[in-house]
Amino acid sequence: YEAREFNIVPATATIPKFGKQKVTVEFIPIRIQDYNVKLQFDAPKFDGLLFSMPVSAKCICPEVLIENPQIDLGQIFIGYKYETSVQLVDKTQFPAKFEFIEVSDTSTLEAEIVFLKPRGIVQAKHTEVLPLTITPYQLGHLKFVRFIRIFGSDIPSIPFTITALCVGPKINLSSNEVNFGTINVLEDYKKELRVTNDSLINSHFVATFATDNKAFDVYPVESDILPGETITLTITANLNDI
Repeated sequence: YEAREFNIVPATATIPKFGKQKVTVEFIPIRIQDYNVKLQFDAPKFDGLLFSMPVSAKCICPEVLIENPQIDLGQIFIGYKYETSVQLVDKTQFPAKFEFIEVSDTSTLEAEIVFLKPRGIVQAKHTEVLPLTITPYQLGHLKFVRFIRIFGSDIPSIPFTITALCVGPKINLSSNEVNFGTINVLEDYKKELRVTNDSLINSHFVATFATDNKAFDVYPVESDILPGETITLTITANLNDI
């Protein structure tokens, strides 16, 4: 916000004889204090003060708090954009200006946090819902501390915390075991295994056998699965008695 206090509109003008001129005094206080100043009108042509008038005010800063200072997103998927919000409460009879404080520390490498309304006004006796998005870039437990500044307040910025557990895609199989039972040698036997991506993000997989073998084959060996999509793996058995 612009750090100015008084602005006079117009600051200079010519008034015709017997005329009138409306003068607007704009006041944006930036300090918590009592203001006592004089508004002076002079005429440079006559090098004299025409008149002055007192201007007084008492500036206070509304007490604002965060209703949900602890935001726990639970389990979230890496690379997926989530939306949450901060509730800013002004219980006083005066509106308050606020702004989120941007950070440039190493936490920006763990996730991108975007404030959809980075600054504004919370009205008197009102709760302002401030949406934000978070896109995690790192797996594991995440914790971010961010701050909201109340314009004009001599109280330190208000902190709030965002926590989450970031995980990768979740894959479900239609069966935990593929059992061909008793089969003849040198003949192909096939079984199907359904693979479902139970996630909000794409999943890439590569299917391999834990030990070297020439009896079993799988197709496809590699694939991408969209969120909520199911694909079918075909497992072929062909036993050789050698």
